[in-house]
This record gives sequence, C-alpha cells and structure tokens, in this order.
Amino acid sequence: MTGWWKFMADRTGNHRIIAFAQRQVTLTDFVFTAGGVVLVAIGGIGNAMLHHMDYLHINPSPRESPRFSHGEV
Repeated sequence: MTGWWKFMADRTGNHRIIAFAQRQVTLTDFVFTAGGVVLVAIGGIGNAMLHHMDYLHINPSPRESPRFSHGEV
C-alpha cells in the first residue's frame, strides 16, 4: 500500500500532495505497527496466563524453575 500511495502522489508532481501523502503513510504505518505489537503482547501474556506460566520471570532452564522444584517434570 505504501508504494501505491507514493506512486500516486508522485504522479501529481505537487510537492504539497507528496509531502501530505508521505506524512499519512508514515503515521498509518506507525499506528498499525504499534497496534500489532500491543496485540501480540496481549496475546502472549494471555496465553501464558492460560497455561499458568510466570510471564514476568524468564528462566533459561525449566529445571531451575520454581514450578518444577518438587521433583516434578
């Protein structure tokens, strides 16, 4: 989509239209990217909560985790 709007704005030859189109493309790219990041984070935390995982503590080895401290695997 970004390429299309750039192409269409460039066709006009009007620098004000090109600048406006570029600002709008940059803004929408930021909004949709940030929205996607938020959704992925919410989904990841929700999945961790669903499976009773400690999503605030990252442990490289599951054997050192308090969840497995009683000889459970």
